[in-house]
Amino acid sequence: MNNNKTCFNHFPKNDLTCYMYSVAITEYKMVVKIPKEYNTQKFWNTAFLKNYKIISQMPEEFQTQDMWDRAIDMDYIMIIMAPIEFQTQDMWDAIIEYNEQFIENMPKKLQTQDMWNNILERYPKLIEHTPKEFQTQDMWNNILERYPKLIENMPEEFQTQDMWNNIIEQYPKLIRYTPKKFKTDILCNYAVSQKKFLIKYMPKNLQTQDLWNNVLERQPNLIKYTPKKFRANVMIYKTF
Repeated sequence: MNNNKTCFNHFPKNDLTCYMYSVAITEYKMVVKIPKEYNTQKFWNTAFLKNYKIISQMPEEFQTQDMWDRAIDMDYIMIIMAPIEFQTQDMWDAIIEYNEQFIENMPKKLQTQDMWNNILERYPKLIEHTPKEFQTQDMWNNILERYPKLIENMPEEFQTQDMWNNIIEQYPKLIRYTPKKFKTDILCNYAVSQKKFLIKYMPKNLQTQDLWNNVLERQPNLIKYTPKKFRANVMIYKTF
């Protein structure tokens, strides 16, 4: 066993000792079936002390809360391997404090409305990872006050015309994410007045010949987005 892993497999089973099995799984990280006579709490306790990652292949009846606490404290990614009964809210709070994006891996069973309210108070941008059932109108209203651009991730049922009016006034480019029912003539014309190329996100029924004349006079390259019914007149207009 001192040379390589294959030595273990060449030993007659009757000659393999408890120590050899322990070395095989902790040092060589081999996946082997532990004989019944060695498969005890004491054996796994000793193995765990040598290599905490062994808990992922330990029979569940020998796993303990203390073991998982230690393993996750050593490497928080280990929580993904932990049976849900060994995962606690305190564990997840500590992990999210260290790496908020990791919340994507949290079992829904452990998630609560209060938890998401608290997390989003600290990390508003995590709203995109928040399950829909925990999203609320108040939550979104608070987030948009700080991060208006996140409206592109907002469920349409929470959106309002006033919201979009205020946001497009600050960030005209977001017209591309505006649902059609909120794209009013005034809103779209304002966006286009700020950035001509945004006309391509304007509903065709709101586009006019005068608007296209104005846009193409400043940015002729946008002709490729011009509807046919406006293009011919634009060409005539440009000729004169």
